[in-house]
Amino acid sequence: MMGVHPLPVEILMFSSIIGHETLKPRLSSLISQPGSYLFYGPMSVGKRSAAFELSKYILCKDQKEDGCTCNSCKCFQNHPDFLCVGQEGRIKVEDAEKVNDFAGYSPLISNTRVIVIDDVDRATSEAANRLLKTIEDSSYTFFLITSDLSSVLPTLKSRCVQIKFGTLSQDDITNILWKKHGFELTKARVIGWIGQGTSSNIFTDAGLYLKHRDKAHEFLGNFGLDLLSSLDYVDGVEKKELSIFIDMLILILTDILNLKIGIEDIVNADLRDSLKKIGDKFSEKGMILVLSYLTQVKKYSRLNINLALHLKNSLMKSHPAIRV
Repeated sequence: MMGVHPLPVEILMFSSIIGHETLKPRLSSLISQPGSYLFYGPMSVGKRSAAFELSKYILCKDQKEDGCTCNSCKCFQNHPDFLCVGQEGRIKVEDAEKVNDFAGYSPLISNTRVIVIDDVDRATSEAANRLLKTIEDSSYTFFLITSDLSSVLPTLKSRCVQIKFGTLSQDDITNILWKKHGFELTKARVIGWIGQGTSSNIFTDAGLYLKHRDKAHEFLGNFGLDLLSSLDYVDGVEKKELSIFIDMLILILTDILNLKIGIEDIVNADLRDSLKKIGDKFSEKGMILVLSYLTQVKKYSRLNINLALHLKNSLMKSHPAIRV
């Protein structure tokens, strides 16, 4: 008689983790392998989320799959056998002592305990050294997380199995912003395009990018009509956000140029009609010139220079050429 074969464990788990499909089978194997694991890779790719999900499965008293309603899974947000440190800044000696104390007691409701040490690269030398023996000797599971592997104490790294997380794809970022953060799909796609392969915290900065997308859209709609007003507009952008504003100018201007030459597949698809109208006022040659200047200005963003001044100089040089 044919039996019913259970689904592979990686299919039953991690439905809330978007991306890292090739890594999920390895992550699922950690549930039955107590030890110390160091998750490293770019910022904002899901290392902490994966550690939390794994912790939940490890502590589970029942099905160990998505949707489990056992007491352990239901109380995970305040689970007595789960501890996370490092989310409130630098990890100090008192945080290390908290970890060591927690690891010194028996579990209360689960069969084991799990400790997550976030941003372990930010641990002071004394704190890191105090964690060493506990991580080495404990029978519990530790997940250490970092976006800066080179800054983690070498002796800590040597006591952990290192697992590398890669970058998220454009679709992954879009889905996270849409399904988890509640962004409109059209806007999530814009941030997904911007964030692919980036090392910045794209989820924290998503609202900022969208704000400056609107500003860049407004700016280009008026650019060419009144140069002085355009230069004043630049002065109204906060200094620390100028680089993002320039990114959005480049992105929207590229979309306008693509539309002008007949390419309909653009990033800012929700602005298509408006961008076509702006493009009707600009010459192709002028837009190419502005893009070359903006790209050059963008290179200055890593230097300690007056970015606003360079941007305004570029706008003045390109202004005569952009109008049809």
